[in-house]
Amino acid sequence: MKKSSAGLLVFVLASLVSAANIPDLPTGSKIFLENKGTSDESQMFTELLREKLSKDESRGKYSKPGFPVVDKKEDAAYLLRFIFVMRENEKSFMEKSQEHARVNVWLLDSKGVVIWEHNYDCVRVFREPARECYQHISDDLKAVQTNSQGKRAGMLCWKS
Repeated sequence: MKKSSAGLLVFVLASLVSAANIPDLPTGSKIFLENKGTSDESQMFTELLREKLSKDESRGKYSKPGFPVVDKKEDAAYLLRFIFVMRENEKSFMEKSQEHARVNVWLLDSKGVVIWEHNYDCVRVFREPARECYQHISDDLKAVQTNSQGKRAGMLCWKS
């Protein structure tokens, strides 16, 4: 198996396990993003995550709506708290160092109770590490959206 195929398989399996542990989120649930990081990279990550979470990724007869991301904590049904850190691994002689992103995520309900947490450690597979991380987070949350019949979207969305 090629290295990229193995990486894709690990990503898919990890995403399925991660999304399985998140409680159902009704479609249209408002989310507030709480970034506990202070770096420029962390601030940029927040904006990219906001854009990705709110994006409607429906295609043809498959529905994968985004979440409304709100600016005030009190307007949200859920709070997504996270810490984003970008690191560079030291490699041995003659090897290039490799960047990786680490994001610790906590999803809290409107009462402030942690209902899910996950640690993402992202390396370059198809995209830069930060983009891999916000893609994983968005995919995991969108996969647990429930429609009006209570059915989860799953990794492949609902069929309309």
